[in-house]
Amino acid sequence: MEMKDAIFTPTPEEAQEYLSYKTEKDILDNLSGGLESLQHRRFELGEKKRKLIAGAMVVFDKGTIDFLNELAKKDLEYRYILLSEVTAEYRRKTRECINFEYICTPHLLAKEIRLLHFAVSVPEEVSAYVEQREYLVQAKENLLGRHKDMEESYAVIWAYYADRYITKLLESIQPEIVVLWNEFYAFHTIFVQICKRKNIELHYMEFGCVPGTFVLEKEGQQGESFPAKHPGEFKQFPVSLQELERAGEVREYIYQKCMNRNIQPLYGNLGETLIKCRSGRPIVAYFGQNDYESGLFPYTETSRRYHSPFLQSSREGLELLHLLSIKNNWTLLYKPHPLIESLGADRGEGEVRNCVRVHDRNIHEIIDCADVVVTILSQCAYEALFREKPVVMLGYTQLRGSGAVYEACGFQKVEKTIKAAFRKGYTKRKRQCFIRHLACLLKYCLLDDRTHPEVTYGMEVSEFIRKWNAGEIF
Repeated sequence: MEMKDAIFTPTPEEAQEYLSYKTEKDILDNLSGGLESLQHRRFELGEKKRKLIAGAMVVFDKGTIDFLNELAKKDLEYRYILLSEVTAEYRRKTRECINFEYICTPHLLAKEIRLLHFAVSVPEEVSAYVEQREYLVQAKENLLGRHKDMEESYAVIWAYYADRYITKLLESIQPEIVVLWNEFYAFHTIFVQICKRKNIELHYMEFGCVPGTFVLEKEGQQGESFPAKHPGEFKQFPVSLQELERAGEVREYIYQKCMNRNIQPLYGNLGETLIKCRSGRPIVAYFGQNDYESGLFPYTETSRRYHSPFLQSSREGLELLHLLSIKNNWTLLYKPHPLIESLGADRGEGEVRNCVRVHDRNIHEIIDCADVVVTILSQCAYEALFREKPVVMLGYTQLRGSGAVYEACGFQKVEKTIKAAFRKGYTKRKRQCFIRHLACLLKYCLLDDRTHPEVTYGMEVSEFIRKWNAGEIF
């Protein structure tokens, strides 16, 4: 078995780490110990410029480890360092799978670790430190919104030590570029502000909006990305007839293969659910997003400007669509984001009148049975377009202004726009716009993740590195 396919389950010693916080001192020892470890860590910096990549990619992997190793191997201009935001068994996985220099966060700063129902005393100087920095207040709010059972005092201490840890790490490494996997969750929102204060160039990495790709961009993610902020300019980027034809082939390939970066339940399990839906009614499929990692929460002026000008959460969108479905006698299928559902953030919106929750069904089957697909920010919008369904966007993503979707970014526009989508459907013009949008993405934005060798698309690593180091990505 190759190492990348191994299952990294905790050893008894590693499992104990998850249970080792019984007192306030245990918490402070872990957080302060992380800072102290940086005092003694000596990075092999050499004469090369440095790129620091930060994220918990080792936990979920999905091709990211091989991709990062390939970047570090082929980018001869820079020395790479990974901040692996992991704990326990995934520190071991980092050690065994990452082929370049790395450091792991202390346990309590790892992405998936949080302590609930645990209050700690907060010194006045720590409280003042956090309250005087708006970005730390927002990080604290993000944590408390995401974890309903987290004590505010713990969130304050966490934000304080996260700020100090990131600051010290950047001072030790002195990177020219910092790459963050996901811009929007609490630890990385702190990272962003410290980097901006230190004039360190920021880039953002994620899975691409097209299955089988990665994206690495400078301006930001989702509604803050270049295609979303400059849609008129982006859709005028030159693509050849051959590139348009290739984009059409890629669309057909993704459709036929039912590609998705997550394993889907078997197709065909939606029958019992649809029995509950009276036949003959128009069906709206609504997909929620991870509110806490998409720029929506906490809802700020930046959220309003770049993500959704009128909706602050998946739940708000659900409540609006629920009322419209009753008024217009639509059937509403609601697919919550798995993380939001696991956190219980939308608990209580079960099967109510005209609304059926489909939390454990195949995404492609949900799309296929719908007449119209609606979302605020979910990348399931792309899944629907690959399956040639009309899509109504209630927020801003890379699809903004592309012409491929119906856009309704205001309360008064939603009902009228959904009705138009029912009436007009997925038009020839929208298909043309989507193929052009897809061609631009594949040529200028997306990197081949090498999981589909029979049909390659997106930039190859060496090509991307050349463009990246020449400042030609956006």
